[in-house]
Amino acid sequence: MKRNTIVGIVIALVLLTIAGFYISQIQLGYWIVGQPTPLFIIQNEDSNSHKVDIEIFNSDNESIFKELYTLNQNESKKIPKPQTVTNSESYHTYTFKVTLDNETTNILTEKIDPWTTPVIDLYSPHNRNASGEVIPLDIRVTVV
Repeated sequence: MKRNTIVGIVIALVLLTIAGFYISQIQLGYWIVGQPTPLFIIQNEDSNSHKVDIEIFNSDNESIFKELYTLNQNESKKIPKPQTVTNSESYHTYTFKVTLDNETTNILTEKIDPWTTPVIDLYSPHNRNASGEVIPLDIRVTVV
């Protein structure tokens, strides 16, 4: 009876160690850096409202997200990452196709992990062309 108890305890400890190691590998980043950043952020810094069409493609060029947003003046939105991105230990390449007011389109292809976030700026006074004019649509990437 004692031998069976000891074997049971050893098996339980081994299983707990394996499970703990696996969970810690996924969660270690959260403990160090914090919660995952949003899938993307849209910021309208203009005095007018704008329509923004966002489509995201995976590495196989399949559309995995498509949404139309209307942002009022000085409004921003943070769209959360899906579980498939936040639970991943690796980077995935996504293509973000962003169209502003059915006129201007920008495309960004980027490797995204739980702490990498594209930021879509609309009429940001910080984004200017060579002649000093404000660029209507700009996409940049932030990493925690």
